[in-house]
Amino acid sequence: MVMKRLLSLLIVTAVAAAGCGASEDEPEASPAAVVAGWAEAVELRDFDGATDAVFEPSLVIILAAENGLPASDTAGMLNDGITPAAAAAYWSSFRDGFDAFAGRPISTLNVGGATEIEAGGEVWAKVPVSVQETASAPAFTRSVDGWAVDMVATLAPGFVEPLL
Repeated sequence: MVMKRLLSLLIVTAVAAAGCGASEDEPEASPAAVVAGWAEAVELRDFDGATDAVFEPSLVIILAAENGLPASDTAGMLNDGITPAAAAAYWSSFRDGFDAFAGRPISTLNVGGATEIEAGGEVWAKVPVSVQETASAPAFTRSVDGWAVDMVATLAPGFVEPLL
């Protein structure tokens, strides 16, 4: 039920825009390009690539919330990182759940251009993402050594909305 709610929120609210850090020799990917690349990595089951495209602490928070992890396990992942096995299990479930819910692969998301915003001393990008050409919602992303999908920024409204 929680996963379905989160997947629904992903479609309705959007995907937090994204990015991998760029090397000095290559230009930094735009937030929209990173979102599209993240979605493609999930679709192709490139789970290392999907994990690399997200702001990892936010993914840890989502994993902890969805799985009811104890604080000690969450702290361990925040300190040590997400294991490849945990990441693969999450992204596989996410991918398959998205396909089932949306009726189309995550790689077919429509990703629009980004608008940058500065808030709280951080640079974010608002990227419209949709599964239909006529419906889109903003996604908020952060720049941390390059753009990275922020799963909490994307999915947080789904956690808060039922409490209101």
